[in-house]
Order: sequence, then structure tokens, then C-alpha cells
Amino acid sequence: VAPDNSFNNLKVYLQELNEDRNNFINIDSTEIKDQKFTFSETIENNNNTTIRFISVYSDETKPSQYLFVPDEGVIKMTVGDTHTISGTPKNDEIQAFFNEQDSIQTELKAVIDKYANVIQSTPNQIKRSEELRPIANRLQKNVYDFAKANIQNYVGEFIAFSSYGILSSSQILELVSLTRPEFRNSDLAKQIVPYYEAEMIKDGEGLYKDIQLKNPDGKSI
Repeated sequence: VAPDNSFNNLKVYLQELNEDRNNFINIDSTEIKDQKFTFSETIENNNNTTIRFISVYSDETKPSQYLFVPDEGVIKMTVGDTHTISGTPKNDEIQAFFNEQDSIQTELKAVIDKYANVIQSTPNQIKRSEELRPIANRLQKNVYDFAKANIQNYVGEFIAFSSYGILSSSQILELVSLTRPEFRNSDLAKQIVPYYEAEMIKDGEGLYKDIQLKNPDGKSI
């Protein structure tokens, strides 16, 4: 469902992400008529919770992607400035997660705005950090808990690896280790692991790998 008539006649695509999460694959397309749209393609979930996207295209803006899980049942989706999904247990769960994220993000913004016009003295910077830290920790925990609970399906993978700026390096590496073999063997995972292993070493969290070299006399050192 579109929020108003301004969406009428816009092109809408049903899409999925490729395995490396760097491109969308079109499955079906249609146009919005009377604020509604219908796809003819049948979507199967195959008992492994997957995700699909509704992408709305207009001439003036970049396409907007809206995530949902193609569960069996009636799924209600609203597109536009406010994106909501409901109607099946997994979509309800995802929407509850998004709602909590939005609530925490609103709290973060309120603190940032509060100090935006305050003199940037050291005491004020300390106060700002002290107020932001527990909210940011809640944001991180919410993402981590949701991603880990769903990490054996596409939903958890998508949330985990779309949250690089929120999760720590160690959390990302842990989540990669828990993913499906198909994802662990993907090109994306092979890029993620060495990058975040290096980040952990840079931050003093990781372990340096033992290497063996030879000195000028040919002896191993």
C-alpha cells in the first residue's frame, strides 16, 4: 500500500539480493495503481527464512528499497517515508526490531541536538559522551541480539552485515562464524573476515599470527 496518490504509476520491482550483497536481482515488476500494487510471481520460502525487497522507482529520486520476509499468509506493507510490515510472525518480529531501532536512534538524536549549540568545552564533551554511551550500547545490543537470533537465515545475515558502524569487530567476526556455510564461503565473507581481524589487531583486541622467517644465514627465526 502506498500512502497517497503521488505514488500512482510509479514502477515497483520485487527483488532479492545476490549472495555477496552487492547487487539486487529483479524477480518481478509492476506499477502502483490506486495506491496499490500486485505481483504475479509466486514467492517460495523453502523453509529457510529469506528476504525480499520492494523497490519503488521515480524519475526524481533514487529507488527506495523496503524489506520483507515472504512468509505464507497475508503480508501488509506500507511504503513511503514510513515503512511498515506485518501480518506474519517473522515480519511482525522484524517490524518490532525496526521500531526499537527507531526509538533508540531518536534518543541518540535528542542528545546530539541537545549539545549541538552548547559551548564545546571539555566538561560538556564529557557529559555528552556519558549520555550517549549507554544509548549507543543499547543500540548495539539490540542489533547484536536480533542478528544472532536469526544468524542461520537471511534476515540475521542482512541485519548483521548492514550494521558495520554499530557492531564491534569481534561481534562481526563471531556472527560470520555462525552463518550458513553458503555465506561463510561467499566472496563477501572472505572480505569481511581478514578486514575485521586486522581491525581487532589495530585496536589491540586481536591476536597476532605466528609467522616463521629465515635470517641471512638461512636459519628459521
